[in-house]
Order: sequence, then C-alpha cells, then structure tokens
Amino acid sequence: MKRISLAMLFLAVVVPGPSSRAVATGPQHTGIIGPPPEVSICGQGTHTLTDPCTGAKTLLVSSHLDLDLFMGLHVRVSGRDAGIECRVIDVRRLRPVVERCN
Repeated sequence: MKRISLAMLFLAVVVPGPSSRAVATGPQHTGIIGPPPEVSICGQGTHTLTDPCTGAKTLLVSSHLDLDLFMGLHVRVSGRDAGIECRVIDVRRLRPVVERCN
C-alpha cells in the first residue's frame, strides 16, 4: 500500500497532466510494468510493459521517471521510440489506469 501511495504522490508532483504544455511523446501503450526479460536480442530496456489482455510485451526505459516505483501497476505510458534493434519506449508520461479487457 505504501508503494502505491508513494507512486501516486510521485505522479501528482512530477508527471505532467493534461494542463501542461503539449509535448509530442509518441503513441500510448497500456499494460503492467514488470522487470526486463531475462533473455533479449535487443540488449535494451530496464522494464517491460505487458498487456494483460493480449500478453504483448513492450520494452521500456526512462530518462525522466523511476519506473521501479510503478512495478506491478497497470499504467498507460507514452514516449519516443529509443530502440536500436527493437522498439523500446523512453517513457515521458505515465498514469495509472483501470484494467479492462474487451
């Protein structure tokens, strides 16, 4: 519970909201933040974002946020593709979402 409260405080203070200056951050991705894969041909990514509905995984890094604070949370992220061999999203914005599979 303390980890979630700390994450929410962090979001309220650091992550820009809709009233902030608009920044082109790329497409949005939704899923649960977890550790990086044990084996990867990409050699990049500090975390993975796993879509709980499809199982699709996206590699993540962030030069702006400590993604460890959001481990295990269902979130929507956006940022530019910083990958070389694979798509790796450099997370610029992050917000918690309610999990919904259609």
